[in-house]
Amino acid sequence: MKFILIFLLSALFPTHAISGPDETTNRFIKNSPSLLDFGIYKLDTYLKGSPKLRKLGPGITVFFDWEDNTITVQSWTLSPFNSKKAVVEACTDWFKEVRWQAGINAVSGEFLNSKQTISTFAGFFSHEGYIRTIAGKSDDDALVELDKKFRLAYHGVIDASVAPTERTITCNGKLLSKGISVTAE
Repeated sequence: MKFILIFLLSALFPTHAISGPDETTNRFIKNSPSLLDFGIYKLDTYLKGSPKLRKLGPGITVFFDWEDNTITVQSWTLSPFNSKKAVVEACTDWFKEVRWQAGINAVSGEFLNSKQTISTFAGFFSHEGYIRTIAGKSDDDALVELDKKFRLAYHGVIDASVAPTERTITCNGKLLSKGISVTAE
């Protein structure tokens, strides 16, 4: 009899299980990716798909640096070099290839195509199929400005038996440039 009573009461007063995303999951559901997020993802995927870049600098990453307000494309080498000169040569080759992938002539710092107004990299941050104007600036104009925010960095390590100090060599430069600065740490 108790069993029937419990069954009838549970049928008359059903309880609903509370399920669904918790606060942490909702945070990510409600936070849509921006064009910056999506552009970084597309650029990172594009560069990691390049066999030549993987060979020149296998540890390639792309990220936004809040402090410098720049989009950084960087690579860390996995194997130590036998001299600073070897790191600088690898760095130079990597910079040439990255700039070429962006549609930039590494020797002149100019676009490869004279009709080109933005780099291939900046193109990853655009809308597909339409252009908007926000606060009087078109997307095309904003992409020209965005191109000035790309920074390249290559990090190579010299074998400890060759250079016990200043083992990490870092090459830095802007995308829209032909220059490279080299520092040792």
